[in-house]
This record gives sequence, structure tokens and C-alpha cells, in this order.
Amino acid sequence: MHSLVALIALSAAMFAATNLDGLFVLMAFYADPAHRGPQIVAGHYLGMGILFGASLALSLAALAVPPSAIGWLGLVPIGLGLKKLWDLHAGRGAQPAVPGDPGGGVPGALVVAAVTVANGGDNIGVYVPQFAIYSGRQVLVMGLVFAVFTGLWCALASAVLAHPSWGPAIRAQGHRWVPWGLIALGLWTLFEAGIL
Repeated sequence: MHSLVALIALSAAMFAATNLDGLFVLMAFYADPAHRGPQIVAGHYLGMGILFGASLALSLAALAVPPSAIGWLGLVPIGLGLKKLWDLHAGRGAQPAVPGDPGGGVPGALVVAAVTVANGGDNIGVYVPQFAIYSGRQVLVMGLVFAVFTGLWCALASAVLAHPSWGPAIRAQGHRWVPWGLIALGLWTLFEAGIL
């Protein structure tokens, strides 16, 4: 039971660290009158499903690699976190681009999904090494936690955007915490693999 709680907590931390910038993208969609709530939720679930599936496929390919070598993939989120820290220091750490008008007759949900996937490079970089060191049942638990948090993220983005004082404060500072979360997840991967 204790290990299940730890796995759920790790999954929640993984999701939060890799999707904090996605929260700002969701807020931008909710602020755009061209997108309706159900389209945003459906599109975000579709995009997260694509990222989860791609990460799972890449982690299965990693089964041919010795387990001790897989742990070194923890360097990927550490590298992503360090790059984001560098970008912040260099003044390039602005929040992700605000999605524009859906245009071209593309359904709004597909626009949200496309932006979610395009913004998900760090998701794959973090999820692949984690999926590779856990069992199928544990990855299933992670997927269920991600599904719950995807819905919570949509609800949170909508609620934060509607709040008169929280919205501006979170938009101003939230992106500063993402790099540290990625670095912590990378260190956790190295620790779980026995490298640290």
C-alpha cells in the first residue's frame, strides 16, 4: 500500500512538473472565445493520450537496453530543466506562445490537441525513462493518475483564469518552478535506477 501511495505521488509530481507550462496554454485557450470548454477538455485529453502512447512505445523499445543503462535517461529531464533555467537566466523563459485562432475549419479540439503535443517534448523526456523502469501495472497506475490530473488541469486553468488575483500572480511566477521540478524528477530516475 505504501508503495502504491508513493507511486501515485510520483505520478502526480511528474504530471505537474511536465505540465505547468501547459496550464498557461490551457488558460490561454479558455480566454479565447473561439474555443469552448468541452473542446478544450477533449483536445487536452487527446493530446495527453498521444504523449502517453508515444512515451510508452519509446519505453518499450528501451527494454532491449540493460536496466542500468536505462537509468541514465534520467539525465534527459535534468538537461531539460537546466536548459529551462538557462533560458530564464538569458531572458528567454517567457511563457509558451498563446494559441491563436483555430482557422482553416479545424475543429477546436484538434487545435488544443496539436498544441498540447507540440508543447509536450519535456513530457516524453520525463515519461520514457520512468515507464522503462516500472512494471506494466505501475505504468497503468501512472496513466490513471495522468488521466485524473488532465481533467484537474482543465478545471484548474478555467478556475484560475476566472480568479481576479490568482491568475496574474501565477502567470507571472509559475514558469520559474518548472525547471526545478524537471531536475528533481531526473534525479529521482537516477536514484530509482541505482545510479545515485
